[in-house]
Amino acid sequence: MDIFALIERLEALVNTGQRVPFVNKIMLDEQECLDVIAQMRMSVPDEVRQARRMLQERSRIPEQARLEAERIVAIAHEQAEEILSEHGLVRAAEENAQRIVDEAEEQATEIQQESDQYAVNSLTDLRTRLEQLHERVQIFLEAMADTEPEEVPSARARRDRAAKE
Repeated sequence: MDIFALIERLEALVNTGQRVPFVNKIMLDEQECLDVIAQMRMSVPDEVRQARRMLQERSRIPEQARLEAERIVAIAHEQAEEILSEHGLVRAAEENAQRIVDEAEEQATEIQQESDQYAVNSLTDLRTRLEQLHERVQIFLEAMADTEPEEVPSARARRDRAAKE
């Protein structure tokens, strides 16, 4: 189940809980809340696995680019040898081979840069989502805690402390 749907379900449980008179507390169905939290725990590892796959993909793309560059270089050498054997144009063959090698290196560099950017963007997005999830869970935990709110450090206070460090 989607983690955000579970968060909304948990929020609905909190919103529909019975208010306790004369105190700022609500009564919740413990088992139902625990079930939602258990489902949330099972949902989070999917996102972590997704991050791992992105890192593996990031390392695989440069390898593919290197193999493609080697293939292109091999083709260039074959073409150069063919030109030399058929026409004896040594200089033209060397220039053609060098041009192909240069293009292959440019392509490999471009693919590497794009894969790095993709990984950074994906991980940044994942980090943002996880931070949002963490803040929401902290809010729910604070709302459900038996202690006074000032005794439970809020997500915003922790974030402010982390920013100062």
